[in-house]
Amino acid sequence: MNNELNEKLKGLDLSNQVKTILLYSSGLNAFSEKEGEKISKAGDTFINDIFEKMNDYYTKLDKLLLMIPINSIKNIVINKIQLQLDEYDRVLIYYRSNMVGMVRFMYKKDVNKRKLECLFHDAIDNNLDICLKIKNKNIDEIVINKNDTLNDKLNYYINNFDNNLVNIKDSNIQITDVSLIKFGR
Repeated sequence: MNNELNEKLKGLDLSNQVKTILLYSSGLNAFSEKEGEKISKAGDTFINDIFEKMNDYYTKLDKLLLMIPINSIKNIVINKIQLQLDEYDRVLIYYRSNMVGMVRFMYKKDVNKRKLECLFHDAIDNNLDICLKIKNKNIDEIVINKNDTLNDKLNYYINNFDNNLVNIKDSNIQITDVSLIKFGR
């Protein structure tokens, strides 16, 4: 699926690349008026995240560029940015064929097994930890999984929870939210 989407992204200007990714991420309800406003705001945030990565990239190349406002960086690079989705739905940012950085865009807040797996891989790749909100009957629990245990914990969650993250053995237990964190460092 992402290969097909990545082919569509080639040759589009940045604005249309972002719109395409937003529509892919948000699903069919993206065209309702209520959802359209949310997507528009999410798009602005998404573009700002991309330009923050570009700004970081430029300042690493040349310390003199620290003096250039981010809007000037936008004007310099806007037509040379190419976005691509990887297998974990992370947005990779390329500038002149060089990977500049990665941003995560998840419009939907709903958590499912696929998103859980994607976030675990993000945490592993970036030396972060995972915080889970687990509903056990009517009580919310917060569970923190440290980075050095994430592979084992991911296997546990994959094997013991269904696609909607409801525990296979006890339907009163469900993972309702997942966040990347840096805990105790």
